[in-house]
Amino acid sequence: MTRVRTIVFVLGLVAMLAACGDDAPAQQQPVIEDGAFANGIELAVLGSEITLIDATRPALGSAFFALAARSPVALTYEESWQAPIGIWNFTWDSVSERSLGTASEVRWEDGVATIDYIDNAGDVFATLTAEGPADEPRVDFTFTGFGTADAVRIPVACTPESSFYGFGEQYNAGDQRGESFELFISEQGIGRDATDELARLARGDEHTTYFAMPWWLDHRGFGVLFDTDHRTLVDLCATDADAAWVTVTGQPVSVSWSVFTGPTPLDVIEQLGDTVGRPTRPPGWAFGTWISAQGGQDAVEAEIADLEAAGVPL
Repeated sequence: MTRVRTIVFVLGLVAMLAACGDDAPAQQQPVIEDGAFANGIELAVLGSEITLIDATRPALGSAFFALAARSPVALTYEESWQAPIGIWNFTWDSVSERSLGTASEVRWEDGVATIDYIDNAGDVFATLTAEGPADEPRVDFTFTGFGTADAVRIPVACTPESSFYGFGEQYNAGDQRGESFELFISEQGIGRDATDELARLARGDEHTTYFAMPWWLDHRGFGVLFDTDHRTLVDLCATDADAAWVTVTGQPVSVSWSVFTGPTPLDVIEQLGDTVGRPTRPPGWAFGTWISAQGGQDAVEAEIADLEAAGVPL
């Protein structure tokens, strides 16, 4: 009888372990704490992932922007550079990375959420604050308290639905998902097709640009703008399939960004313009034909003559 009971127990244990295998649904971690900003946008911490929620959003989903369940990173390094003709190559040596802990509970005061990043012993490594001003379609984040660093790397959640349109004047594609590049204004290069650092100094690559901007639009109806005028590096789900890493250089004492809540892409563009300003309309002639002519005065004058003979208005 004892043997039979033992066999039944073992079989039951095997069945229970099998149910916990890869096919079993993963248990969702409990929300540590959530609350709402003055503008109605909610913030929740699920495990160590910080998520913005708007129950009024369309069918694309009420949860939109999120910080990935990763530790932010502070970096120190020795930097050198080359820039013979206006394209810059930066090199980091003696790089040291310092994990800044994981998100803890949310503290709410006067509509501002504060989240400490702590280690296993409960020591605070850094602090994130977030505020959604009343009647403003955005949430402003500030990450600070991390001490001395040459750069700070922020992890943004990358889901199968995530997209990354923007980053200033980019020519290679609309959605930059899967790309890893720096945002730094420079000469664009001749060809923009270099595959190594030496050739890049003259030829440039597909991301060298006259207009770089630490900003992107997600097609689900929100946008993100990092408030910095320093060189920024982005790795958009390229190295880490679950995170888009944004690295702000320049020895920052804090890193700030705003999330524009849409809820449509057109709304997001308008909200960005409300924050950074809009260009004035150029004069009428700017919408006409643009001609580029090179080769000296005689060649340029010959080009003008051909255009006039063809009746092209100049």
